[in-house]
Amino acid sequence: MIMWLGFLACSAAIFVSGYRLSINGDVIAEKSGLGRSWVGLVLIAAVTSLPELVSGISAVAYTDSPDLATGGVLGSCAFNLTILVVIDSLLRGKPLSSRLGSDNTMAAGMGIALIGTGAIGIFMAPSGWAFWGVGFYTPVIIILYLIAMRLIFRYSAIQSGDDPAQEDLQYEHHSMRKSIIEFSTDSAIVIVAAIFLPVTCEAIAEQTGLGETFVGNALVAMSTSLPEFVVSLAAVKIGAVEMSVGNVLGSNMFNMLVLAVDDIFYRKGPLLSHSQPHQIVPALASIAMTAIFITGISFKAEKKRLPVGWDSLAIAAIFILDIWLLLSLRS
Repeated sequence: MIMWLGFLACSAAIFVSGYRLSINGDVIAEKSGLGRSWVGLVLIAAVTSLPELVSGISAVAYTDSPDLATGGVLGSCAFNLTILVVIDSLLRGKPLSSRLGSDNTMAAGMGIALIGTGAIGIFMAPSGWAFWGVGFYTPVIIILYLIAMRLIFRYSAIQSGDDPAQEDLQYEHHSMRKSIIEFSTDSAIVIVAAIFLPVTCEAIAEQTGLGETFVGNALVAMSTSLPEFVVSLAAVKIGAVEMSVGNVLGSNMFNMLVLAVDDIFYRKGPLLSHSQPHQIVPALASIAMTAIFITGISFKAEKKRLPVGWDSLAIAAIFILDIWLLLSLRS
């Protein structure tokens, strides 16, 4: 009972602070000229993904649960992409993917590259390839992430230069300094509350008899992805769709950086060599879901005949298949 009350308290804190986080992030995006996509992809994504970082380090450094850390990261990537389906269901008229630009395509493509590197690491885990105690995939992921951030920043700067008059008066009476302070405060609240969510989930999971792989991919991943879910929906509510999608795609890129950091903290060898081989299921599912989303952005359907677009339906179907396979293979 106490664990459930703790879970609800943390969730409530994330909901309230996450909403304010979106508003102040929108103010910062406008006042700084960086744009909603960049703020969502980099700034907010890093904040909402910090729980995965703390949870992963705790799993490998203190509880010796490498499979839980790996499942938390890859499961979070898959769960984050289902947030796009929820966002799509809230929009009227055109599908979500038809409203987005090439910066989101770039972020999604880099996400595939990063998750794909992790999938290769899982596949090659039996070979034991390692450098200074970490898997060969860790330096590759770190380099790819830095390249992605550089490309996104340069693209955002070009876009801002091409369109200097982008809704400059929307937050005319808001203070940049006040927004930064409030953004920092709400970020701290979201991070602290989200750190305790996996603890409650793990305690509940121990009583259910579910395996570590399934718990990591389902319960822990979903709980640490709650900040992304809340912030993304709040961003949609204030009309910042680009920032909402940027938060999802940016969080997945940051999650893979978390995997590399977890590998560095795990001192018994390459992290993925000590994880279950069927961790490749959520990795491949995330790649497929992202590829479908990129296709939707390129296709740009003019309207949706159902509450969500065809690409959202496909993403939801793959996620359900992912969870079913993990439940079947749980260990």
